[in-house]
Amino acid sequence: ALVSAAYTALVRHDGDCMKTSGDSNKAGAWMPPILPATITWGITLFGIFMPWQYPSAINGLWLTVTAVMLSYFLVKHPRWQAWVGDLAATSIFAALAAAWWYLGGYPELAVHQSALPLLGAAAFWYMSPQLVHVWDKLTENDQKPGNLALEWIFSVLFWVMMATTLSQHMESGASWMLAGGLLAISGHAVAQLTRRISILIPALLFHLGALHALVIHGNNEPGLGWMPALLLLIHLALVDTRWNNLAKIHLRPILAPGLVAAVCIHAFREFDRPDLIITALGLAMIMWAYRRKDTAFAIAGGASSLLIACAGTLIMHGGQDWLRYLPIAAALVTHALLWRQSHDDNRWKPTRVLLLAAGLIALFFSASIHVQQSFDGSGLAICWALLATLLFCAGLAIRCRPYRLIGLYWLAAAVLHVVFIDVVQMETLGRILSFIILGLVLLTLGFLYNRFQETIRKFL
Repeated sequence: ALVSAAYTALVRHDGDCMKTSGDSNKAGAWMPPILPATITWGITLFGIFMPWQYPSAINGLWLTVTAVMLSYFLVKHPRWQAWVGDLAATSIFAALAAAWWYLGGYPELAVHQSALPLLGAAAFWYMSPQLVHVWDKLTENDQKPGNLALEWIFSVLFWVMMATTLSQHMESGASWMLAGGLLAISGHAVAQLTRRISILIPALLFHLGALHALVIHGNNEPGLGWMPALLLLIHLALVDTRWNNLAKIHLRPILAPGLVAAVCIHAFREFDRPDLIITALGLAMIMWAYRRKDTAFAIAGGASSLLIACAGTLIMHGGQDWLRYLPIAAALVTHALLWRQSHDDNRWKPTRVLLLAAGLIALFFSASIHVQQSFDGSGLAICWALLATLLFCAGLAIRCRPYRLIGLYWLAAAVLHVVFIDVVQMETLGRILSFIILGLVLLTLGFLYNRFQETIRKFL
């Protein structure tokens, strides 16, 4: 190995001398020293470290590769850099081989024996831009492509090595409910410190690992089960207040669905009324998103939570449960408030549409089931007519055209129900009440249209 390394330096020195004298063509002149440098690392791997016991071999290989690579940048002497440059550039291949070897035998390593390979992978990630520059310099590449592939490769390798090491030494898979969030936040902290996004994106996947552990082990660890949601909330708060100047990516809409999922998983397991917990979360996320003027955050965190709450309350609880209307009311009131504040802003339109659709669909089915169970299938048209009137009046009050149109459509459905179904199925008293109430509703709406005709035309 030493002979091959010395031969690499001599070939580089000889090539530089030939270029200086003009006896060598510039194109392809870098190839001869790169070949013996690569062979040097092959000899080092198979001839030196392979015969050793695995813990000593993997640590020795990582120590050698990292030391040679760092020495090129730490020792500023030109002669030393000229002799070591090719070995430092080709150490990339040796580090990749060392990472592969580590992943194949990590179960044999203790905790302290895994530290050096992890530090070595982190060093190669950190020095990847400089290594690419050295490679371009040695290969005389005058272009500046700004290739970040090497940096991303070592970032992914580092996190994979970290995950496999922790999995090997954790007593239980439930520990990932805590470790996942901590690793994700730590990766973001390093990215914030170094201003490099490559270490951040793979680290965010650890939140998924925490959610996976929550699904599997959440029932056995109810206290620890809240850690994924808590750490996601902390991460989201840090992104919102402290770590908001890293690259041009929006992490709030990325982290918000994870927080919603963690709260939903735990709430549906631990509480009799998970819909109320999720409703509170949705309202808080909507207010947070509106304060930050982040529509994607509002959809991913707030609207999705209220949508899940409306669906959950519709499916889980009986028709006689009045508390089921709280998530529905929250969705509709939130839509009304957003309409009053941002009806001219098309960016908020998807959020409003989701809230309105979730609230009205849940209200339609909840009210219909409630009335049918309470009056033995009767009174459905009356219920629809009254709700249509309330919706229409709300549309007039807040000047919301969708409310008025949906109210009229709902009223039309009530009329059709009375004419084609109630007349046939209901008794005489029920038919009389249906026609009387429907007539009063139609008279009221007609009066409102005639009384405020000019006002309605301005915003209809």
